[in-house]
Amino acid sequence: NNISAQTLILLTVHLMLLIFDRIFHKWHYRNSSRPASLKLMDAFNVIILLAEFFWVHLFIIIELAKASNPREQKIALHSDSEIALCFYYVLWMLYLGVCLTQRKHGLPAVDHDTLRPTQPPDSMGIWIEKIHTFSWYAHYALPFVDDLRVIIDWSVMPTSLDLW
Repeated sequence: NNISAQTLILLTVHLMLLIFDRIFHKWHYRNSSRPASLKLMDAFNVIILLAEFFWVHLFIIIELAKASNPREQKIALHSDSEIALCFYYVLWMLYLGVCLTQRKHGLPAVDHDTLRPTQPPDSMGIWIEKIHTFSWYAHYALPFVDDLRVIIDWSVMPTSLDLW
């Protein structure tokens, strides 16, 4: 398994941009009473999304166009070695679609932690309890997801550990 330095840099920068995008998206709802800062945050968020969109497309097109001879350049998009990059690209486009949908419709209203039920299990019903249980299992089974959630929450919420 060999990963080029460019691909590693792409993944690292992309992860950092994902974190910044979520921070600005949550910060948007924290500062909803100040219209001037809202416009600034929205503009910065759009700039981040557009820069990420163009940069990832440019990188992937350059990476897929690399080949040692012209015959390989014609089949570079369908080669087995580029399947992971194509899969990454498709997942990234799905993420971009989710981000743009959230920009259009806003975040869903959540007034409590959805992983912790607000009612006793008896009153929720068996199916809702199962949904909460399996969402909790999925959330904690994915590596670093809870750590990222904590970092993003700490960056936009006033806590005893104020990062900004």
